[in-house]
Order: sequence, then structure tokens, then C-alpha cells
Amino acid sequence: VIPQRYEARLETLRRQLDERLADALLISGEANVTWLTGFTGDSSWLVLGRDFCFLVSDGRYATQIREECPGLDVVIRKPEVKLHEAAAKAIRRTRPRRLGIESNILPFDTVEMLQSALPGCALSPMRGAVEVLRAIKDADEIAHIREAVELAARGFDRLLESLAGEMS
Repeated sequence: VIPQRYEARLETLRRQLDERLADALLISGEANVTWLTGFTGDSSWLVLGRDFCFLVSDGRYATQIREECPGLDVVIRKPEVKLHEAAAKAIRRTRPRRLGIESNILPFDTVEMLQSALPGCALSPMRGAVEVLRAIKDADEIAHIREAVELAARGFDRLLESLAGEMS
């Protein structure tokens, strides 16, 4: 089972699929993948559809994904398979007619490679779809921010205590 905070975020994003007339969204930005799943690794993409969600990654992260993202479906690619190839293969199985992409993040040549690997599927820019959601902090995020501020303030207080008048 995916932790509730991430499931709520995924559901909010799913509603955007309907508004933007997309069958699925490919999330390629590392910070966006982390915010939606809790996965802190890199070199991984998330694919979200109305009734599916899976992470495409590689074997280096298999254990980490199980620990950080319980309940999330995962496609582990082999080392010789490029990320966009593994993602395209997994996406083809879902048969989307229109796939949203983070057009502000994916390089144009990667978009071209995805388009050629997904015949019959139109790629649609969904610039900033996740970032708009990330801008509004939930209670858990606010608690983490407060904790970080408190830690920084304590650290600064300790620094001040260590300073002496003759220091430059």
C-alpha cells in the first residue's frame, strides 16, 4: 500500500490528466518523482495513469525503492537498456493515446526518441503540472519545514556562543 500522503498527491495529479485530456503522465524530474513517491534516488521516471502508477528505475535502487516506496509498482530495467527505452516499453503496455510529458524537464532529443518508440501515442506538454501542486505545502511538509528552521536556529545559536570579541 502506497503511504497516504503520496497517494493523495497522485490522486490530485490524476485529476489533472482529465483536465488536460491525457491518458497518462511521464514524470521525469527527480524532485517531482521524490515528492510524488518518497523515492530519493535518481535516474528514475514515474508513469501515472488513471488506473496505474509505476516507477521505471534500475537494479541499483531495487532495495531502496522497496524501503522508501512500499506498494509502488516498479519496472527495473537492465543495465544495457536505456531509461527512455524501458519507460517506452512499459508505457506501450498501457496503450495511451495521449501521454503528458514534463516538457520543461525532458530534453528535446529524449522527447523525439520517446515519440518514435511510442507510435500512435501523441506526446503532450504538461509543463509545471507537478510544480504547481508542490507549491502548496501540506501539513506534513509544513512540519518538516518548521523542524528544519528550528534546527538551523539552534545551530546558529551555538555558533554565536562560540564567537569571541577578538575573532575576525
